[in-house]
Amino acid sequence: MTTAVTKKKTNPIVRLLFGGRIHEPGRPKKVGRWDLMNRIAWYHLWADVFTTNSQMRDSRTFPERDYNLYTNNRAVFSGKDNLVVFLSFDGYGTTLPMQFRAEMRKRLHPTMRMFFMDYSIPTTIDWEDPKLKALLRNYKNTAEENKGLDNNAFEYQKNRTDLARDQWREESIVYLSNATSADRQLEFFEYRCHAIVMGIRGEDFDESLEKIEQFCTRNGITVNRVVQHLADFTAAFSPFSMDHSRKSFGRVGKNVFSDEIIARFTGYDQGRIGTHGSYIARDVNSGYPVLYKFRENDVDAENFVVIAETGGGKSFFVKNLLNELMKYSRVRLTINDVEGDEYTPLVSFYANHDSCLILNMAEGQGSYFDPVEIMSSGDLAIDAENGTYGLGVNYTLSYLSALMGSHLHTYQWAESILKNAISVVYRDAGVLGDDARTWKNSKGLTLYSVYQVIKDGHEALRRGAAMGDYRASDEDYVKSLTFVRAQLAEYFEPDGSRASVFSNRVSTEDVANARVVLCSFGMKSKATVMVDEVQLQLSQLSAASIHHVRSLTCKREGKFNVTVWEELQRWAEFPSAAGILGTAITGGRKMGDINLIISNQPSMFMDAGSKLKIFENVQSVAIGAIRDANVRNEIADKLSISYLKDELTMLATATSKTSEDGPESPYKRAFVIKLSTGEVTLGKVVLPDGIAQSELFKTGSVEAVEDTTIEEASSAATAFQDPDDIQRQIDNLLQQGPPLRRRSRRAQQATVEPPAEVAPDSDGWDFSGLIN
Repeated sequence: MTTAVTKKKTNPIVRLLFGGRIHEPGRPKKVGRWDLMNRIAWYHLWADVFTTNSQMRDSRTFPERDYNLYTNNRAVFSGKDNLVVFLSFDGYGTTLPMQFRAEMRKRLHPTMRMFFMDYSIPTTIDWEDPKLKALLRNYKNTAEENKGLDNNAFEYQKNRTDLARDQWREESIVYLSNATSADRQLEFFEYRCHAIVMGIRGEDFDESLEKIEQFCTRNGITVNRVVQHLADFTAAFSPFSMDHSRKSFGRVGKNVFSDEIIARFTGYDQGRIGTHGSYIARDVNSGYPVLYKFRENDVDAENFVVIAETGGGKSFFVKNLLNELMKYSRVRLTINDVEGDEYTPLVSFYANHDSCLILNMAEGQGSYFDPVEIMSSGDLAIDAENGTYGLGVNYTLSYLSALMGSHLHTYQWAESILKNAISVVYRDAGVLGDDARTWKNSKGLTLYSVYQVIKDGHEALRRGAAMGDYRASDEDYVKSLTFVRAQLAEYFEPDGSRASVFSNRVSTEDVANARVVLCSFGMKSKATVMVDEVQLQLSQLSAASIHHVRSLTCKREGKFNVTVWEELQRWAEFPSAAGILGTAITGGRKMGDINLIISNQPSMFMDAGSKLKIFENVQSVAIGAIRDANVRNEIADKLSISYLKDELTMLATATSKTSEDGPESPYKRAFVIKLSTGEVTLGKVVLPDGIAQSELFKTGSVEAVEDTTIEEASSAATAFQDPDDIQRQIDNLLQQGPPLRRRSRRAQQATVEPPAEVAPDSDGWDFSGLIN
């Protein structure tokens, strides 16, 4: 008797979970049919989801291969360390922080990089579209329903989200209506964006991604990590494949934006130059500050040329640079002011907090720097490397040769007598040229010491006590020695006709240790031919010696010597200018110098720049208004910025006011700036009125104070002032401010001692850049 077998039904839950019936006893088992791991489709799906979410935040769990390129659909890898992940930005809040992309990059580890890729497809807004009309009616009804919710403060927290959403919708509709009006006619786009983040796998990489996600959450940005179908995603959005598949585009959030909003998303910050350093100017077009770090690289020179005609804002620009540099404790300032009063108020301001020295080297003032005492940095190695003994000998010879005038080479023995006297002075003091340890014995030696040797030799010759000197029988030698003594006696004898020239010696210690030194040549309103040639040469030689002393001291202490060479075209007229400026500009790289080369006569600057070899050694330039088109073009060609001729023309044609009472032209007192980094901008210095109109930025000229010192008169009778009255007002302004206490008759020094500075960490020093 055969018993019928009743077919057992599979439990619905089992059928749902396992996709079929479980194996029943008595029935033959088919291999693979009821294999749990192969039959449970849902298990693989959720296992993958669980694994993805658990491992996504730990890049160390990703596979490691030696391949140049491989992926696990969550990231792209190269080698065992490098990886790339993709982030999709699918939604935005009502507002976004300015430069929000830059803010994201700030959260990256230094080993990471982040790139944004935008995709904008043109679209239009059809206000007559039935779907759009229905949507607007829906929004209107929702807003009316929620209209009274904000009246109840006790329920506000509960309804805040709905109220904010309604307000956002209303503001968006108003914006879109205005944007599509005939007045504006903005373009609209379907906007998608994703970011490529690359770096080295590890904890730093994972933490940086987490910080970016937190930043996005706080600012209402919806960001998602691409962890599936990575190959399809990159193919769809890659600009090289152009595979814009609808399926891949559908996985990314779409937002409709106008062109002006998208422009604010761009990673290009127009007008933003530099991220750190000193404030150079403000970009005229964007309003961003132009930042520049001096001496960024210790192997490069730092020579900055500033050119503009009178009234072009040159002094304002340069004084702002000096103020910016002086905020660094590692900076010392040396100013060579040809005019004589350009920087006096600025130095008076610095004297309130730092030791300052003003040297009046004008004719008849008597201030000079004596070169006989060998300049010492305090470090024998630095002194030997820079040959300070040789410099002392050469500068001393140059001083004395200048006193000989044009007759130096007329007398055969004159130069030999000077050299021998210098050698005797050093030998008697125990100074040996090949032993740097003896150079300190030159302390206290002066030009008077050299003159005394010459005087004693001449007296011995007259008394007949120089019979052992073979030169005594040479008539030319006797004439030369008599000439040399006679020339020097005018300067070094108490009753000499020009004894006042060397009446006020400036000590080496004062020059080396002062935070600021101002060398004033007193050439204001004077032509070069009106000044004594010997006085010009002595002023030049003193300035060159002071520059070198301060450079040596700065090198030993790990500081930077900022030197201002004012009125370059007038320097070119001085004898030996090429050697003095050439050494400072070309040799300043190893000494840590920062040279600011200034000129207010562009036409003369061309000749001076060629003579002094400026153009071959310029790293940064700032060119202001130059009205002569030929001069503008020539300077642009010389400085290799011919592509900026149009911008230079804009500066030259800028008017003071656009109308009688209108705003000032943005190009007035602006500069075309090209930095050593290769960046170019059109900028001007903008400071608060209280600072810009202060005594610090007065230049002592009528043009410089046209907007700051003379009040507008209320009547026609007093609207125009006599030029002499104006000049008196300016002189009174320049005399204001904290005076410097006289250290001697003409050299002035502040009474406030400089604050104590921390010594360098090591015996050596570097030019790794100014510390912010």
